[in-house]
Amino acid sequence: MSPSMLNAKTPVHIMPMGEEKVSELITQPNEEVNDATYVAKPEEFQQDYPLDVAYLSTVGVKQIKPAIANNNKANVVLAGPDDGSNLVRSVYLINESYKNNHPYQLPPVIRELIYHNIGADREYLGVIVEQFIYPNEHSWKATKYIIREYRLDDESAQFLLDLNAGSTKWKDETGIRFRETTNPNTARVKSY
Repeated sequence: MSPSMLNAKTPVHIMPMGEEKVSELITQPNEEVNDATYVAKPEEFQQDYPLDVAYLSTVGVKQIKPAIANNNKANVVLAGPDDGSNLVRSVYLINESYKNNHPYQLPPVIRELIYHNIGADREYLGVIVEQFIYPNEHSWKATKYIIREYRLDDESAQFLLDLNAGSTKWKDETGIRFRETTNPNTARVKSY
């Protein structure tokens, strides 16, 4: 409203627009969408975490070794203090399908190596993995956990055996146990 209209005694009447003005409004181009006007979805804010696992950005990842676990692509991840040392304190088995955006949810961790000594050319190494189950993607407290054995391919199995025996550049402080069995089958899945 203009200042001269503030003191007017006659109310303002709505004046119809002419056809030329209406067609001018209709033919105006739509507002161009650019980066400044784009509204992102929450899932688009995901950070670039190692192997798409947020927890791995909170620890010092020492080495990632591709593996095959139960015939599925996976990665063995060595982690320790982020201080330039060669200490390894945890080893994780991250299946290719495993993704987690919560930095306090622990990924599946290897607790034990099991050598299945079932005869020449048939033996294999299994790893006992502990995986915590969280009630939702925002929780930091697990409600249960699953213990599962995965059969590893020969190359990643030898890598873990060498780590356990102290035959790598890494100093193993993981506490991963080693045992041998003559049972040809992997252990049954347990849930707690």
